[in-house]
Amino acid sequence: MNIQQFMNPQSTVLKKYLFDILRERFPRNEDIIERVAAALVTQGDLQGFSQLIMDVFETGYFKSLNEQKEILTKAGIKVNVVSEVKSPVGETASIFKK
Repeated sequence: MNIQQFMNPQSTVLKKYLFDILRERFPRNEDIIERVAAALVTQGDLQGFSQLIMDVFETGYFKSLNEQKEILTKAGIKVNVVSEVKSPVGETASIFKK
């Protein structure tokens, strides 16, 4: 563990969290992740940032889903999307569960 990780252990958690999401795209984003990680020093900061990432993803997903549903509906195709796994709305990321 280097001195920066010792001074800000949340940065390691953030990097792992984003690596798990980004996988092969992580290296091209690593510089900005390093700078963001330096600013997130408390667990609350990390939870807030995690919630932001989830909200952006979810908003984009549903926007795309609704646009495609509208296109298919106009073409006369009935669309019904059902989630196999239900996740409670408002829960924090699993990395924060005890």
